[in-house]
Amino acid sequence: MNDPAISVLIPAAGASRRLGQTKQLVKFMGKSLLQSAIDHAISIEPLEIIVVTGAAANEIEADIAPVSDAHTKVRIVHNPLWMNGIGSSIAKGISALSNHAEGVLILLADQWRIEAVDLQNLARVWIQDSSRIVVSRDGDYQGPPVIFPRDCFSALGHLNDDQGAQAVIQANLERQFLLDISNASTDLDTPEDLTKLLASQVTD
Repeated sequence: MNDPAISVLIPAAGASRRLGQTKQLVKFMGKSLLQSAIDHAISIEPLEIIVVTGAAANEIEADIAPVSDAHTKVRIVHNPLWMNGIGSSIAKGISALSNHAEGVLILLADQWRIEAVDLQNLARVWIQDSSRIVVSRDGDYQGPPVIFPRDCFSALGHLNDDQGAQAVIQANLERQFLLDISNASTDLDTPEDLTKLLASQVTD
């Protein structure tokens, strides 16, 4: 029996106002954060990878064009309503999923400490019981990367605010499985976060 097919959804539409530059394009270890996220996602052999653009769409599409050419599973979807928040970008990505997708892994490009092995572990646990929502846990943090089963797609497709998929998780707590993922809580939002990211390239 084949494993259930997982699609990957990467919302990359935000304007990064607090950071002051497009964080998806920040370089870490020689490549943009978005390219790294795509590379990590490819490691789980997904059905497809949907990247949702919004602000700075042209620059982001140009950055990942070589990746898209090399990996035909990468598709770019533009969200003209990106100003409504990440929820609207998730909904836009959900609307573009293949009909064959049985689960979707939502991955944020600015979680720069996430590694391919983390996504592989999430996928492995979800495949063991594909009815569950597998959520990353790092201390008090609970959130993406997260895998939702197909019967959550409708709810995800109706998101339209800046709270992301937390509402769908909270509505299905009895199906939640928390998987410890070290550094899942590390993201890039502020200039101080960027300083830490740049410093880590010297010490890592």
